[in-house]
Amino acid sequence: MKSLVIVVGLPGVGKSTVLGELEKEASKQGLKIQIVNYGTVMMSLAEESGRQVAHRDEMRKRSTSFQRELQAEAARRIASMAEAFDGVTLVDTHMIVKAGSGYLPGLPSHVLTLLKPSLIALIEAPSDSILARRLKDAEIRERETPVAEEVEFEIQLSRVMAAACSALTGAPMMVVENLEGKAGEAAGRLLEAIKGVKG
Repeated sequence: MKSLVIVVGLPGVGKSTVLGELEKEASKQGLKIQIVNYGTVMMSLAEESGRQVAHRDEMRKRSTSFQRELQAEAARRIASMAEAFDGVTLVDTHMIVKAGSGYLPGLPSHVLTLLKPSLIALIEAPSDSILARRLKDAEIRERETPVAEEVEFEIQLSRVMAAACSALTGAPMMVVENLEGKAGEAAGRLLEAIKGVKG
């Protein structure tokens, strides 16, 4: 049966690692899933339409209207991909996007209306782990240098936003803790929840 699950997490929580583990386990269990990265779809759409964006970190520095327009286009594309896929579509994205004007919602109401999620999963990690990973990523990504207070604030803000998304859509929300070296366990908890809402 078709279903769409939104998987969110702050940069540095290990979301990609958890999803990689989940993909392996789902394959072993014969569960058909596809993982769609929201940012990758947005970048592809920008490129297809001639809107030049050098990299993802530059995209969040663009105007709010530019980002909202691209978010909506990406939601329509992802909804079509999910409809065409006979299985579970996992949408890998962020609950909040730090932009020049403040924090933008990664899943505003118009995007949620298009995606119609059956589950919203928030992946979390301890703030010190997130901070360490972000500092390491700073060597290869064009991001501001993170500080501990900011990470704590973003964890709290993500929880509030995820709860709001759940209230708006009626989709259940779960928090999956990804402790250091335990991505497989986090993936297992997420997979069980997905199987519970599938179809």
